[in-house]
Formats: sequence, structure tokens, C-alpha cells
Amino acid sequence: MNDEIQTFVEFLLDTETTSETLFSEAITEKQELFNNVRNGSIFEKIVDQKLRQWKSYYQKEQSAIADRIAINAGNETSDEGSENESEQELSSDNDDENTSQLQMHKQDQTFQSIKQSDILIDPISQCNRLLQFLYYCQQNHIHLTDLYFCTLDHCVKSENEKIGGIALQQIALHLSVDINDEKECQRLIKCLPSNLSSPTIPEIYKPILKTIQTLISRNKTKQDVSTVMSSSDLDILYPYKARFLDLHREFRDSTHYFIDGDSLILSVAHHINIDLLTYYGNTLHVIFIIERILLTLFNQTQQCNYTLLFFDCHYQLYQNENSILSLLRACLISHLFKNLNKYGSSKVRQFSSWLDNEYVKFTNEEKPHFIFYHDMTSFYICKNSLLSKDTLIELLYIYRLFGNYHQYYLQCNLYLMNKLILTDTIVKCFRVEFMTKCPMNLLGNKIRILSTYQTHTILDKNNWIEFEKQIYEITNQDDVRLFLYIKTIMNCIDDKNDQSKKENLFKLLGPLLILHIALLIRLSLIDRHLPSNFASMTFSSIFSDIIIKFQQHLAACLSSYSSSLSYSRVVDMFDGRLFAFTLYQLKQSSSKLKFDSNTMDIVKQCLTLLKLSTDENIFCNIVEELIQSKHIIFSSSTLNNKQSISIEKQKITKISNPFIDIYLKPILSLHNQWTFDFVTPDDNSLVRYDGKYHWHVYKEVGDEISRIRDNDEKYKNPNKYRYRTKNLQKFYTYFTLYGKSLTTRDVRDNQLQIILPTALMNEEINTDRKDSASGDKKKQKAKGQSKKVYQKKAEKIIEENKQRKINKCIINETDQIVHVEDLLKQIPFDNYSAAMEIIDGSLSKFKTSVNRLELLKRKFHLQRQYLQTLRKKNILTNEEKSKLDYLQTDYFATMTEMAHLENSIDVFSEKKKYMEELINDLPFDQEKWYRFQMEKINSRLPRYEQGIPDSRVPDFIPDNWQIQFLDAVDKRQSIIIVAPTASGKTYASYYAMNKVLKDRDDPNGICVYIAPTKALVNQVAATIHYKFGAVFGIFTRDYRTNMDGCRILVTIPQCMQILLLSPNHQRWCQRIKYAIFDEIHSTVSNGNELCDWIENIENQRSKLFKTSKPRRVCFISHPERIADLNKYLYSNRQLYPIHPIGLMNTKQLITRGVPKDFSLSPYETLQLNDAMNTLSISKM
Repeated sequence: MNDEIQTFVEFLLDTETTSETLFSEAITEKQELFNNVRNGSIFEKIVDQKLRQWKSYYQKEQSAIADRIAINAGNETSDEGSENESEQELSSDNDDENTSQLQMHKQDQTFQSIKQSDILIDPISQCNRLLQFLYYCQQNHIHLTDLYFCTLDHCVKSENEKIGGIALQQIALHLSVDINDEKECQRLIKCLPSNLSSPTIPEIYKPILKTIQTLISRNKTKQDVSTVMSSSDLDILYPYKARFLDLHREFRDSTHYFIDGDSLILSVAHHINIDLLTYYGNTLHVIFIIERILLTLFNQTQQCNYTLLFFDCHYQLYQNENSILSLLRACLISHLFKNLNKYGSSKVRQFSSWLDNEYVKFTNEEKPHFIFYHDMTSFYICKNSLLSKDTLIELLYIYRLFGNYHQYYLQCNLYLMNKLILTDTIVKCFRVEFMTKCPMNLLGNKIRILSTYQTHTILDKNNWIEFEKQIYEITNQDDVRLFLYIKTIMNCIDDKNDQSKKENLFKLLGPLLILHIALLIRLSLIDRHLPSNFASMTFSSIFSDIIIKFQQHLAACLSSYSSSLSYSRVVDMFDGRLFAFTLYQLKQSSSKLKFDSNTMDIVKQCLTLLKLSTDENIFCNIVEELIQSKHIIFSSSTLNNKQSISIEKQKITKISNPFIDIYLKPILSLHNQWTFDFVTPDDNSLVRYDGKYHWHVYKEVGDEISRIRDNDEKYKNPNKYRYRTKNLQKFYTYFTLYGKSLTTRDVRDNQLQIILPTALMNEEINTDRKDSASGDKKKQKAKGQSKKVYQKKAEKIIEENKQRKINKCIINETDQIVHVEDLLKQIPFDNYSAAMEIIDGSLSKFKTSVNRLELLKRKFHLQRQYLQTLRKKNILTNEEKSKLDYLQTDYFATMTEMAHLENSIDVFSEKKKYMEELINDLPFDQEKWYRFQMEKINSRLPRYEQGIPDSRVPDFIPDNWQIQFLDAVDKRQSIIIVAPTASGKTYASYYAMNKVLKDRDDPNGICVYIAPTKALVNQVAATIHYKFGAVFGIFTRDYRTNMDGCRILVTIPQCMQILLLSPNHQRWCQRIKYAIFDEIHSTVSNGNELCDWIENIENQRSKLFKTSKPRRVCFISHPERIADLNKYLYSNRQLYPIHPIGLMNTKQLITRGVPKDFSLSPYETLQLNDAMNTLSISKM
């Protein structure tokens, strides 16, 4: 039992491999371990052992750090002394190197004490897990309560401040849950430091202790947690880590994900270009921006792979804050349900809360990859114009619980809309991961309070239907907005709870609201373009209350009733600026203002239905009455700042090159109308980079290129110049070795060198090969004599030289065979592995078929003996099983190459004996032979090469699509290649680089290679160095080198953008001849559209430069994959192979179909065929 509990606890605390989900499942499954009271003492011993282990590890770590600080201090002293000894610099290089090696050795020794079995210990994470486990135990098992509080007390008093912080955070979490037992609360308080205001308390404890004090006072007053929590308190209770990333691939490739609609509305409502306060706001602008966001997300995959969710528990928090927000939400939901959902371009669902069983069931069915929401942290809490401070705190708290619940209970990833950067090719946002799980009882208590909210419902819908028909018959308008306006006005007039003063005022406003909806129906957006200089106006509080009440009732009607009328323009429900401008025009024009007959017909019919006056001057009279009663006050100044202020012109750094100069010529010619001034690129003091952020962290940048380390500039310092040559040698030596490893096979793997013999050969070719193999000199001489007449002198010399080289090679190989034989004699006769390793190491040196065949026969004899020896054993160890699998593949490779060199015509008949030995499954037939190859040899079987040799790329045989690419490069065309991974795109691109390097017309031309990752940048740079020499430069976010002197620059997209927009590098940019964007399919899903866009650019270029015809864009699509990519599942520290079909579900196959680059390895094909046969047999 001790070992079982020890293993169980170690599994829980293994933060590297045990996820939070496995952690929770393990606690639930192993209830019997801590249900038994007798096991309490065992748990106490294990916990005490862990506490001692953490303490010992911390002490060793502190000791090692102190030693390292002392060594570093000594290094600084020696560095200062060496700077003054410039006369002895050259002679002391070797001494410095030896000294630095000695210092490195001492540093390694300082950490020797902790580089032992406990090196993988993470005390902080383990402490967090242990306290979570003990907290669960004390809630459900009384006999472990004392262990929980003792462990808390010990951790708080730990000399490791981080462990103490974890313990204090656990106390805060415990206090945040409603505690009914006063003794339990007192025991938690006793674990705290005795003097909370003591100056000796570590700084990291102070914010946690402040939160704890807040929670203690809250428990005394029984207040709701959310009412006393600040954002910093939430960070302490439920901390999370966030990274600002480009998550375009996740949005594009996810089968399904969720978007929170309420936080999306609030996020857009706080947009800098949105004004919902002036004249009571408008609905169209906000919903238009939301639609643009949804459309951009739709364009990531050209299909709707998301569902927009609305939760009434969220809406309850802000429904009474601002009436326009309620109206916006109702309009958006109706628009999505009625207009977009039926076309499949958007999906929407509405739930009462996210704890409802209906929502949990929906989530389990859809299995979203992540949920996309705004957590309200980017809003100003104290100075917010739309929401009050209390409401924002409530929203902040509820969305913190919302994210925590989805991560831990629904297993969703969390992506935030905060600081969202969204385009068709970029989705940059925060990815959030909570560190602490919120208890379910706290979630249940909070959401149960919110769920008491109920939406407004219409009781008598039959009357509404009749009234709807009546309105349609009278007005002949099928717009649902008119029906909703009339019904809302009637409800507000008939509201008996209203004061008489408001009721009379509403009867005045009723006709104006009817006129407003009539104008919304009749006017197009172009006709509603309003001037910005009409007089501003203010409204009385009673007037504002009535408009707010009207918007609230209008939102309730829209949410509660589903009409058969048209919802096509429901998003344009209210336009406050148009409403105010109408009042202004009625005041200015008096009785002279006329409306068209159709508009007035709608107005009169509605007023008649409402039993209101239809007098022609009714609107002017109403406005005049409102002005006299001071419900509307017009100002003499305009809405946009009343005083004319002289605005200083913006200064823009001019980027100049031929293309931009010609393209902007019409604009640049109107310099008298500029609202800006051009400055020269040399005036760096004016350069600003506001709003730009690093690609990997959400951090603003300054002068972007200068902030990136320049390795060339580093060694211009006189004190460091002596290291320049040495470091450059190291730099290029590294790239030489790296490039060689990428372009040559320096590690031989015989399993990859499989040559399949041709079953049927041309008779003439067979005759030639037999002649060459048997060494029939007479036939060769006769053949030579028959060709001698036609040979030229040069050709004869070439043949003689070739034959001389072959003879010399045979003589050298004969000596090498003798050497191999001597080595084999020194190996014991039963050590087959060592003997075969000697032969494998020598095979690469043999080029002639005769000698190579002799060596292969010797190896084949050893393989047969070794195979028989292993099969005679009844039980094989795991190592022997692995050797047997390798031996079978190597046996097959040797046999097939021998058949190839022997020019076998009928391989199956000639090698049948050896095939039977290999398969060991009688009776033997061809089907078993084919199955063996597909199952055992699998992806190592040679592929059929469809291409033909091309002199332009002598080092490989290009496919047809690669030849098309080479032709396009020769014609200097732009090229788009759509091909899967490992199809040869990158390799073919080196031809374009070589063309730029060998262009004699432009010896300064540059080829830019844009790779998506820094790892690929180094890989490509190494390959370029191996192929072409030191002609490359590198520019990444980490460093830049040889940028100005290179002919091929390898960079990433973000740095390429910096270069193109840099005024100081425009001359350099004009030298670019080719730009190669690798892996562009990861950001652009539709190559055809990209091709059309580039063709359009080429057409514009042709018009600007007045060329005869635009350059053609070559589009190449090759969906076949050359390499077989094996898929595995990593679980419990092991890899498990997964069949590609197993990664697809029925829904994905129906909606997306089989991927174009879908391919199966031979073994996967065999597995699928067997499964299909088994399934078909079972159904018969």
C-alpha cells in the first residue's frame, strides 16, 4: 500500500506529464486510497518527505547561485584587467581560451550538487498541486483535515518565498469560498504571518495578504465576493498567463470554436470610432463592424466553423446600464437568426447561462477547440462612459470565472479579443491559460444568483399576430421595424405606471419617432450622409428618460416576438444622429420642410392607427413646443469643436522608389492641398512607431531595425576587434557543417538504400548488362569496332579516360576488399552484428558493381545466419526483437540490391528461396511477399520518379511541376506554388537564387528568402552557404548579419515588412530581383485568389511603366505528397501510432471532404484495406 500511495502522489505532482485533467480524474478514481483512515499516516510521511526534499533542493540551489555570482564577479575583474593589457593581446589568446574553459568547468561544478536525480523537481508547481489535493481531501475526508492545515502552515513559514506565496494564495482561494464553519476560518487565519504589517514580510506576500484581509472582512459581513474584489484580487485568486500570438492557423484549421456574443458587443461598443452616447447612439455602425469581424473569420476557411453564443446571465449585468446596448444585442441576435443563420455563413445560439445542462450538452456535441471572448481587462473601470464601475467589476469577475470554467470543466482553449489584430491572413490575440481551478460550488453560487433573471415575454401572441396583419394591410409595408415601433409606442403610452408629465411628453414624441422610422425605411445610406456642422443640442432629463425607456421597450419587443415580416434591415433600428438632424431641420425650416409623398403616407397611416393628429405642420409644432418647454436646447455652435483650432500638419517620412513615385504622382502633384509635410529619411528624430508591436510579445517598438542586434557592428569596437576573425570562422564553420548535414547523407542508413530490381527488362539492355557483368571482352571489342567508325577523336579520348578511371577504381577497391577481409577475421564467428557493421562502413567506398556485389554477398551470408539464430530462440528480449525487425528490413535491402546488380529477370523465381527464409510463413506465395513489403518495408520502398533529368538541376530529377517552375524562373515570371510539405518546393527555389547570383546584367541584384520561422531561416541559410558560399545575410528579430553585403537575404515576414517600410533602406530594396515566400500556404488558404491579386498588381505596374504587356503569373498546383508523414499520439511518456483515417470524423469528412494532400503510407494502405474487407465480410 505504501508503494501504491507513493506512486499515486508522485503521479499527481508530476507537472510535466500529468495534465490538470488527468490530475482531477486520478483523484476521482483513487478515492479508496484516502477513504481509508489507516492510510492517513502514510500520506503524512509522504508529505513530510516532499517538504524536506523541497527544502534541500532550495538550499542547494541557493548555494550554487552564490558560487556562480562569486565566479562572475571574478570574471569581471579579470576582464577589466585584460582591457589594459593591449600589448599582450595577440600572445594571450590561447591563455584566455584556457582560462575561460577552466571557469566554465568551475561553473559546471557549482551546479553538480543539483544535477542529480532531483534535477527535474519543480518545487513551486509541486507545492501548488499538493495543496490542491489536500484541499480536496479536507473537504471530503475529515481524517486528512489536520494534514492540510499543517502543510499550509509549514509552507507559509518556508524559507523559499515562492512556496510561501503559493501557500498564501491557497489560503486566499479557501477564504473566497463561503465558509460556514467559524473554526475552519480561524485555522486559516492562524496559518498567516503573526504581524501582517511587519517590514520584514517579503514584497511578494503583500498583495496576497491584502486580498486575504479583504476576504476576511467580507466573510464577517457576508458580502458577495464580486462586490469586494478588485482586478488585482482576481489576479491573485485565479492567476493566468497570457501570450500575444498569431493564431491564424488555429482559427483556420479548427473544426469548430465558440465566440461569446455579449463580450463581442461590449468590445466593439468601446471601439475608438464608435459613439453610442451622442444623441442616444445608433445600431447600424456597431453591427456593421461585428459583421466585418465575423466575415473575416469566415474567410479564414471559407466556411463557418464557429458558433456565436449569447448568455442571458451576462446580459443581466449590463441590461440596465445603457439602453442602446440592449437594443444592439436584440438587433444583432435577430439579424443573425433571421438573416445570416439560414445561409450558413454564421451560427448563433442563446442560453440562459453557461452552467445550464443544455449548454454543457451542446458543448460536448460540438467539441469546440477554443472559445473566443473579451475579459473586460482592457476597459477603463473608473472612467468608462458606457458602463458603471460596479457593473464593470461584476463583468470582470464573471468573465474570469467564465474562462476558468471553460478551461478546466469543458477543456477549451481560451483566446481573448483584447488588442485583437485581425486580417484575412493574420489573427493576433492573447492566448490565456489559468493556473488555478475555480471550485464548482463558487461557480454554482454565482451563476445561480444571475440565473434568477428572466427575459420579458409576450403573453398574448395571437393579438400581436392580428395587429401585425392590420399594420401590413394599412401601410403596405412588410418591414418588421415599423410594426415594432408602433407596438412599442402604444405600450409606452398605455403604461399606467408612468407619471402624467412623462405620458404627455411621450404623446409629443410619438409622431417624431414614427417619422424617424419612416425615414429609416425610405432613405438609403447615401441619402443619410449628414453634414458635421449642424448645431449641437441638449435634451432635458425627462426627454432622455423617455428615449431610454423607448429603446428598452423596443429591445424587449424585438427579443420576445418572432414576426413573419421582413428582418432584412433590422440592424438599422435606431440612428440618433439622424433623429437629432431631423429635429434641427424641423426647427430651421419651420413650415417650409416637405417630405416625399411615400414617406408622408407611411407617417399618416401610422399616426391614424395610433389615434394621433395627422396635421401637416404637426412635426414643426411639436419641435417648437419642445423648445419652449426647454426639453430641447439648441446651441449656436456645431457639434464638432466650436472653435476653429489651427492644427499642426503631420510629418511623414517619404519613401521613394520608381514604383511608388509613379503610382502616387496624381496625389503628389496636389501639394497645395496636403494636410501633411514630407521630411527626409535622414531626420530620424521625427520617426515614430506608435501602434507597432513585436510579433512574439505584445510590446511596443521604437526604431525597429536599430533595436535588433547587428553582429557586424559588434566587432567594430577596437577592444573586441581581435575576436572578429575567430568568431567569423566559428560562425561560417557552423553553417558549413550544418549545410553539409542538410544536403548530404553523412549518417548512412542502409534501411533507406533500397533498390528494387526491374522485373522485366529490354532484351538488348539485358544483353549489354550481362556482357559487362561477365567481362566478355570479345563482345565488347566487336561492339567497340562497330562504333569506331562513327566516333570522333574527342569522344574516343573521353571513353578512354573513363575506362582508365574505372580500372584504377577496381584496383583500389581490390585492396580495400583485402582490408575488409582482415577486419572480419578479427571478429568472433558468432558476432554477426559487428561483422555486418564493418561491411556497412565499407560499402560506401565501393562504386564498381563487381566488387560491390561480392561484398553484398558476404553480408547477405551473415544476415541469413543471424536471422536463423534469432528465430531459433523461444523468447526474445525487447532489444532482440528490435534487432530482428531491423535485420528483416536490412535483409530485404541487401537481397534487392544484389538482384539489381545481377540483372535478374525473374526476381521472384530466382530469389524465392531467400524470400521464404525472410517471411517464414509457408506456403509462400506472391501475395504474402507483397504484404511483407507493405508492412515491414513500408515508407522505405522506393517511389516511382515521374520526372526526367534536367541539366539546369543536375543534383536531382525534377518532376513535371518543378520543370514548369524552372521555365517560369527563366522567363522572370512571378510564381505561386501550392504543394504539400516535403514536396520539393524549397529545393526548387535554390534555382531562382542561382539565377540571381549568375546574372551578369545586374551583379548587385538581391534575392530575398522569407521563411515563416527562425529555425527555418537558419536551415535555409546553412543550405545556401553549402551550395553558393558566404553570399547570404540573416535578418530576424534576434540579430542581423551581413545585410548590406549579401546577395541572398534570409529573413522572416515581419522583418521583411520593416525593410520595405524603412526610408533608409529604399535603395537596398530596389536591388531586390526575387522574393521567395516559403510556407505561404500557412497564411493563404486560396492560391487562386492570391494569383489573381498578383496579376492585378502586374497589370497596374504595366500601366504605370507603360510596358507592352504585363508579366504573367505562373500558378502551379501539385497536391501529391512525396514524403509519408507518420502521426503519433503522445501519452504517458510513450508514442502511439495513429492511422490518418482515425484523425477524421464523419462531420469533417462531410463538411470538408478528404484533404487534397491526403496520402497513406504502404502499411497504412494495407491496414485500411484489411479493415474495409473485415467490415464488408461482417455485413454480409
